[in-house]
Amino acid sequence: MAIFGDLAHHTFTDVAKVIRQQSGTLFLHRAYQGQTVEMLLSNDVLQAVFIDGFPVMQPVKIRDVLFYLVTHNEGRYEFEEQQVRVDQPLNLLLSDIMRQVAADATVQEDQLPHAETRFVADTYVGNVPASLQEKWSRIQPLLGAGVSAVDLSQKLPYSQQEMRVALHQLRAVGLIAPQRAMGERNFGASAPQQHSQPAGQATGRSAAPAAENAAPRSLVKNLLGSLRRLMGGSR
Repeated sequence: MAIFGDLAHHTFTDVAKVIRQQSGTLFLHRAYQGQTVEMLLSNDVLQAVFIDGFPVMQPVKIRDVLFYLVTHNEGRYEFEEQQVRVDQPLNLLLSDIMRQVAADATVQEDQLPHAETRFVADTYVGNVPASLQEKWSRIQPLLGAGVSAVDLSQKLPYSQQEMRVALHQLRAVGLIAPQRAMGERNFGASAPQQHSQPAGQATGRSAAPAAENAAPRSLVKNLLGSLRRLMGGSR
């Protein structure tokens, strides 16, 4: 499976969510201060990171790189699914680093969810970042059938803007999901698996037709649809 796109349209946070259970190589072209980042992943385990071909071994530096990617969303991405073998693997959990980064990152206004977009609890296991624990303890009991920033600002001592930021951060670390996206995810849980051609050809690869619909769609279009659903909080 190969996917590709522009980080201006699909944020690095959402791309990371889609590929985090895959094994392969993620290329982020001119995404880090004009340089290309290459990440080797194996089922959420970050095995190696390169910047313009040079290895990055320090976890602190890797966190700084991910922080930049989350807050800037520049360049293009391309992911090729394949088995990853590294002589000296980093063995860092990408999802753990992303949770820390997402909790601390300053988010641009156009990335925040709409004030009326409703969110529900997502399936999540792991520690809640310390910076989000206080707000999460207040928001979690209110999620129920779904709440928006408008709802929360009426029930909690925070403004709509503060709740939009908090909801974005909670979504980024995997604690909540847009209600519509969660419904579609659950509905599609039993859908037939789709297969694609092996990765390794130039951009523009096509996928095998999906059997789910009478009108076939390419894997790339399906993935872009998934990204848009993940980004369902923005309008």
